Amino acid sequence: MENNNNDNIRLLSEAEFSNDRFRGKLLKVTMVLLILLGVALLLSFFKFKPPIVPSLISVDFSVLPELIASIAYGPIAGAVVCLLKFVVRTAIVSDTFYSNVSNFFIETTFIVFSQIFYEAYVSDRSNKGIEIKKSKAFMFGSFWGIIPATVVMFFIQRFYLFPKLDWNYRKVGVTTKSIIASYAGSVEAIRAHLPAAIAGIIPKVTEIWHGILLINVPITIAKYIIVILVAAPLYSLLYPVLHFKTK
Repeated sequence: MENNNNDNIRLLSEAEFSNDRFRGKLLKVTMVLLILLGVALLLSFFKFKPPIVPSLISVDFSVLPELIASIAYGPIAGAVVCLLKFVVRTAIVSDTFYSNVSNFFIETTFIVFSQIFYEAYVSDRSNKGIEIKKSKAFMFGSFWGIIPATVVMFFIQRFYLFPKLDWNYRKVGVTTKSIIASYAGSVEAIRAHLPAAIAGIIPKVTEIWHGILLINVPITIAKYIIVILVAAPLYSLLYPVLHFKTK
């Protein structure tokens, strides 16, 4: 009887210890995610407009900490950081609500699929007993994540963002016609800087989707490539801190 009581006491102690460890780790992860959220918010204020593109297009690299959060702690963690960033921005900045919604779905697609491909790569290498290089795994998953993110970007801007802008900002001159004209001017400016043989291949912009395909798609791909090239070595460097392996 006494032995049973001692066993029960030991089991209770182990359970309490496990719960304490879980709560401690959860607290640490929460703190790291809050830091990454702060960095994402800070980066979101540093927007810039690429040259010779419509004025509606701007670029920032605030998806970088979201990508690190997703790879380190899972797609839900990354998506939460992404969501909170846009909620805060919508509350304190005069950004349009519709562009924030659009960017949320695009960035969430990128970080979620990047994490899925990352996990598939790590699992495959582990099963084969091959050494896993963190930066290489990070880049593999993230580069594949560009494809679904670009597809989502195309459709959500074509069928959600630009129709909403036309509907809500028609009184200030933002219409489908003006957006097409802006894209057409940008494409013509680009054509003027290219050799005649290449410029002749680029079609004229007569529809919204032409502009998205010719302008937004290359910018989106270039943006995510830059993010990955910076984030991959950064993740490898921060890995011990992110996973609490430092002494």
